[in-house]
Amino acid sequence: MVLGRVYKLTSPECDKIYIGSTYSPYASVRMAHHRQNHRNGWRDYQGLFDNGDPFMEILETIELEDPKKENWKLRQLEETHSQNYENTINIRRCYLTPEEKIKQRNTSISKYHNSPLGKLALRKAFLNQKLKKIENNSYKKTIHPSVVDHINQELKFINEQQKIIKNQVKNQSP
Repeated sequence: MVLGRVYKLTSPECDKIYIGSTYSPYASVRMAHHRQNHRNGWRDYQGLFDNGDPFMEILETIELEDPKKENWKLRQLEETHSQNYENTINIRRCYLTPEEKIKQRNTSISKYHNSPLGKLALRKAFLNQKLKKIENNSYKKTIHPSVVDHINQELKFINEQQKIIKNQVKNQSP
């Protein structure tokens, strides 16, 4: 049996809060992770650590038989507490229902397919499928070699475009 805890980080000098959860035996270990993330600039705590460690308040504790399998229970509880505050700095939602996960996945896929990289990837997949059909089917001999050459040239062009776009994205990242 392991205890899972949902906690809130606050600071008197800051109007922001952070809601988190842990099944670490000691809440201080989780605080040390937050401190390290802040010190190394890996996370933006929006002022919570400006005057030392924030105050950690345990909001709720639950028992977990197997934390690896039951982590969703702790995340669901964390999400419930997060919804009680408007000033949280949490970037992502900690728990999504199966329906919300599907909706989020579909939105992400649609967004990618409509992006320049996604459009290139879809065209590339179509052309690769076309080449595969040409190579595997008996009508291979009826397809003029210039068609295959044209497809390969377009694939080469797509690969070049993908590299250019990926480099542009990489150079724009902070």
